[in-house]
Amino acid sequence: MIASKSARGDLEKRSDALPFLFIADSPSQILVHKGRVVTERGAKVAGEYLRDLGIIDGTGPKIDDVLTVLGVLDAWPPVKGVRKEAYVHTPDNPGMAGSTARVEFDGASARVTLVYFLGEPKLLQGAQPGDEVGGMGSDFRPSMIREALRCVLTIPRTGAPVWEVTPVNIQ
Repeated sequence: MIASKSARGDLEKRSDALPFLFIADSPSQILVHKGRVVTERGAKVAGEYLRDLGIIDGTGPKIDDVLTVLGVLDAWPPVKGVRKEAYVHTPDNPGMAGSTARVEFDGASARVTLVYFLGEPKLLQGAQPGDEVGGMGSDFRPSMIREALRCVLTIPRTGAPVWEVTPVNIQ
């Protein structure tokens, strides 16, 4: 087996959804892709592996396994000011559905979306209805925003996968 020549200790399959990704003693994770141990890192390598697993057609790994691949291959988006692994991933919180990590596909490409919050929520600038003195009802909730980065890894059927990072405000 190709992976056993590059690893120390017993090899264990990482996940059924991620064939040829193994856990070992050293290095801790080994990926075999296209008949060789992958030593390169980054979005290009991760995207090619995910594309070969069928992510563009919706038959590939789900978001948790995709996040594993991004971590193993250090394929995180180029974000500054936050830790690479500090993306929002709260799939059980309906209020965060628009910000939680996700995979989308349309048969021509796949998109992995990660959102990173930058700092704490802030009051939305500008007057809001009911903000005037004495005008707030007991159920008044001020509008809050969070500055964030929306990072989308587009994996096309052909060509190099690439991250697009866009600053956004999330209410």
